[in-house]
Amino acid sequence: MRGSAFSRVFILIVSGILAAPAAAEVVPGDLLVIELGSSDRVVNIRGGGDFSGAPPFATGLTDPIGICRGPGGDIYVSEFNSTEVTIVTEGGDFTGAPAFATGLGRPDLLSCNDQQILVHEVTGGEITDITAGGDFTGVAPFISGLGAEQSVRLVRDSSGTLWVSSSDGATSTVRDLTAGGDASLVAPFVTGVGFVRGIAEWEGALLVSLVEGRVVDVTAGGDMATLPDFATVFTSGFLLAVPGLGLFDSSPNLDRVWEISDGADYGFATPGFAEGLDEPLAMAYVAGCGDGVVQGELGEECDDGNTVAGDGCEVSCTFVPEPAAPLLLMVGTAVMLAGARRRPHDAARRG
Repeated sequence: MRGSAFSRVFILIVSGILAAPAAAEVVPGDLLVIELGSSDRVVNIRGGGDFSGAPPFATGLTDPIGICRGPGGDIYVSEFNSTEVTIVTEGGDFTGAPAFATGLGRPDLLSCNDQQILVHEVTGGEITDITAGGDFTGVAPFISGLGAEQSVRLVRDSSGTLWVSSSDGATSTVRDLTAGGDASLVAPFVTGVGFVRGIAEWEGALLVSLVEGRVVDVTAGGDMATLPDFATVFTSGFLLAVPGLGLFDSSPNLDRVWEISDGADYGFATPGFAEGLDEPLAMAYVAGCGDGVVQGELGEECDDGNTVAGDGCEVSCTFVPEPAAPLLLMVGTAVMLAGARRRPHDAARRG
């Protein structure tokens, strides 16, 4: 069930105040966004609010554009006008830092899970699996045939399906490319006029955001023009769905990240979840014990927004049963008293 946007923002703000990281390195609950603008940096917008003049999480990157959390919990950033993908988990200045992956043709957006890292290479219209890291010059792509210079978005849903949208500026398609191979040989699941800026799965629905401000529910497939709107936004952008927390939409044409979980009309006057940003693009969320969201798939029984022991929800995000010491003490005392009462009779028998 969706809660109100206000209640979610309030919880996030309180969580951010109570559990803000003391160091630059990411911790569960952090929400990272790339600012394109003139700063080329990554900002931590945990808790929401106004981030005008906020200190960056990561700098020294060359045209960062894609970001995701991948294997080992690391944060990966693609640098568009370079050939690299860099790990920025510890934050700081990455000028001249060694890259995780090189030899890529204008790496664009990323898609990560705990086992895999995929990157779209604009130059060749390809998607490459860079999970192993290293130099990918001449490496065969996982997916080809997307068309050079096209705008591509990709997301792997909860069932494992890899959805890839491709836009040439006027028309767009969404394909199931889970098996990889030549995308041009796969029939589109969704078609339509419009420029797709984001794609995400939210509460079982597959959504795409169009540059004109529509967030369309394309779960049923077909023509985007006839499919229902999930939400409308003054100007839509990149989507990030965080199960149990919210659906976020960054708007590079404004200065904000919207929280659109409830599906409504989010006009210009609607307050953003985070504001004061310089052309926000892709986002990544750091999930895990201590982020305030109970994630059963990770074995969590509770999550109170911290990793403090002794408060009922322990550092492993499991409940600790009430101590049994009082009961054991009572039982032990009863046994001792019973034994004392028997001793005179035993002595009489021995006499």
